[in-house]
Amino acid sequence: MPAMEAKKCKVPVVTYEKGEITDIVKKHTLQFKDEQDLTRMLEERAWKSVDVEEAYRDVEKCGGHYAARKTIDVYRNVLNKNRRRRL
Repeated sequence: MPAMEAKKCKVPVVTYEKGEITDIVKKHTLQFKDEQDLTRMLEERAWKSVDVEEAYRDVEKCGGHYAARKTIDVYRNVLNKNRRRRL
């Protein structure tokens, strides 16, 4: 959740394009493809193009209810897998 905490502080976030991060976290971030791409972005100060106000609104959409719902979904998936294995 460090990316969302940064968004809440209105700090531009840089994420790896192929990273295992949910779409809501990646939304309104600067995404790099590889090391050269990241280097270029840093040299060009591309993080200044990130709309931190929109990123902040992403956090508001993902309050405690969002995290709770995702946690419940994980538990349901685990329970369903265990039930299928028993059959």
